Amino acid sequence: MPDNTKSTPESLIMLGYLGTLTITIIMLVGYSGWLKLKGWGIFKGKEDPEDFSHEMFESFEKNGRLEYLPDDASEIRKAHLLLRPPLVDLAIAFLVVAVVSSAYMLAGAYLMGPKHILPSDINLLKEQAVIFSNIDRWLEPLYKISVFFALFGTVYAGFEAASRMLYETIGAVAPKIRNVSYKKFMIFISVYLLATGIPLALSGISIILMLSITLLFIGVVGVIIYGIGAVYFSQKVLPPGYRMGRLGTAVAVLAIIMMSLPLVFMFA
Repeated sequence: MPDNTKSTPESLIMLGYLGTLTITIIMLVGYSGWLKLKGWGIFKGKEDPEDFSHEMFESFEKNGRLEYLPDDASEIRKAHLLLRPPLVDLAIAFLVVAVVSSAYMLAGAYLMGPKHILPSDINLLKEQAVIFSNIDRWLEPLYKISVFFALFGTVYAGFEAASRMLYETIGAVAPKIRNVSYKKFMIFISVYLLATGIPLALSGISIILMLSITLLFIGVVGVIIYGIGAVYFSQKVLPPGYRMGRLGTAVAVLAIIMMSLPLVFMFA
C-alpha cells in the first residue's frame, strides 16, 4: 500500500468508490420523497402529500395490504408510464456518475499509479489536481474552483437529502417520527450533523477513512438492504399488476449479488 494512505485499507477505499457509483441510498430514498412532494403519481392533487402518505402507510400497517392502488387496467398502465420519467432521470444520473468516476479513476491510476500514490488527507487536492494539470496547466485552477463549488453544493443539498432519507426511513419504523413535521426533523438532523461532523473534522481522523466508511454504509450496505427490501416489497406486497416482471426482478437480484460480492472478498 502507498505510504501516504496507511491509515485506510485499500479494500475500504475501493468499497467507498463503489458506494459513490451507486449514488447512495440518500439519493434513492430522498428522490422518492421529492416525487411525493411534487405531487407525482398517486400524490397528484393532494393538498398535503405528507399527511396523505402517512395515512396510506398507517392503512397498510393496519390491514397488512395496499388498498389504495386502483385495480383498473388503465390506471395500472398509467402507473407504469409514470415510472418512466423517474427511471430515465435516475438512469442518466447513474450513467453520468459512472462515466465521470471511471474516467477519473483510470486517469488517476495512469498518472499516479506508477508512483504508488493515492490521494491522501494532507495533499488531497494537490495530488488529484495532477490529473488535470497533465492535460493542460490552466485546468488546475479550474479544478480547484470546481471543487469549492462541488463541496458547497454537497453541503447545501446534503442536509436536505440526508434529512429526507432519514425522515422517510425512520418514519416507516418509528410512528412517533411521523407526528413530527419535516421542517422540525430537518433542523434536528442539521444540528446533529454539525455537532458531530465539525468535531470529527477537527479531531485529526483521516478524511479518506471517514469518507470510505460513510460510503461503505450508505452506498454499499444500505443500497443492498434497500434493494432486497424493494424486491421483496414488489413481489410480496404490491398487487400483481404493479409488480416487477421476471426480467426486472432477475436484473435486480443480479445487481444485489454483484454489490454483495466485494463485501465478501473484503472480509474473506
